[in-house]
Amino acid sequence: MPSSPPKTLRWGIIGTGAISKTFCLDLLIDPKTRGVNDLAHQITAVGSRTVEKATQFIEDNGLGKQAKWFGSYEEVYSSPDVDAVYIGSPTSQHYGNAKDALNAGKHVLCEKSLTVNAAQAEILASLAKEKKLFLMEAIWTRFFPSTIAIQEFIASGKIGDVERIFSDLSIDFDLPGLAPDATIINPNLAGGALLAVGPYSLLWCLLPVFPHPSPITLPTIAAQITLDSKAAIDIHTSAVLTFPPSVSEAHALLTSSLSNVSPPCEVLIQGSKGQLKFIGPTYRPEGYIFSFKEKGREEERMEFPIPTEGMGYFWEADEVARCIFAGKLESERMTLEDSITVMKICRDQEAGRANLPGGNREDLDSITFDGRRREG
Repeated sequence: MPSSPPKTLRWGIIGTGAISKTFCLDLLIDPKTRGVNDLAHQITAVGSRTVEKATQFIEDNGLGKQAKWFGSYEEVYSSPDVDAVYIGSPTSQHYGNAKDALNAGKHVLCEKSLTVNAAQAEILASLAKEKKLFLMEAIWTRFFPSTIAIQEFIASGKIGDVERIFSDLSIDFDLPGLAPDATIINPNLAGGALLAVGPYSLLWCLLPVFPHPSPITLPTIAAQITLDSKAAIDIHTSAVLTFPPSVSEAHALLTSSLSNVSPPCEVLIQGSKGQLKFIGPTYRPEGYIFSFKEKGREEERMEFPIPTEGMGYFWEADEVARCIFAGKLESERMTLEDSITVMKICRDQEAGRANLPGGNREDLDSITFDGRRREG
């Protein structure tokens, strides 16, 4: 019998920055090159705050006539040619953008962080369920074949009981050389290390302890944040996570920075039988090396090269399409409850600023973390 034609998910893109560009270029890659024959992706709409930016985005990314340009996000939400919306706007805008898209009847894939606090994430999760629409935070790393293999390796028991985790993602963004309104250092756009790069460090503190599909429970957190005096954003974040004894006796150390670079091994997971080191960066693992504690046993090495084309965002896009076509409202690998819990953990880390010289609870509470300073 002839095979069924692939089902095509039609995407609308919100925001025309670098992350949206990378996501779009991955969508344009033929799924057959990664062994996917049941799905296809089509970009049918691009929305920006100006028509000029939207049309330029379409031209720059070779979208040709397949995508319509719109000078507002609302026109993308209302387009009958759009099934799902990808939100690549600044973090401070995620909540409002996702809420508008859901209210317009569109499925949503929203870049990390889903929101800037747990309350907003809970509202979006409730709204998506009410509207019977799919919603997922775009933590693309969760869907890499290497990520799945690493979780399965840990779950197999070869590493023994997980005892310590070191997870870092630090990138030197040359902060003094950035424009004053650059998103990553703009407190009004929820800039800073915690929400920009911290989610990837946090991801690998959690996945080894909570093997899929176990729900994440809140750890105890001791955190420290270094604030940039000029930009009023966190440039370094460190946290020690201690899990409930009923879950794990492991300690996890999370670090992230906007003005330093990561060490050669960005993620190290130590267990009672050996340790596992990542090959590749925290957000884009390409494999692992496992070293046994027992003398005389050779290392185990597994590599999962990324396809020659693309960055790997297509794997999360494939997950979205499969879930939507199956009538699911969320992904089992990236649940809404996980996103809400992660936002609670991030809030606890952010509270570490109160421990800094000159920091205090009043200063912490003056920030709503929806991108605005509280008046009065």
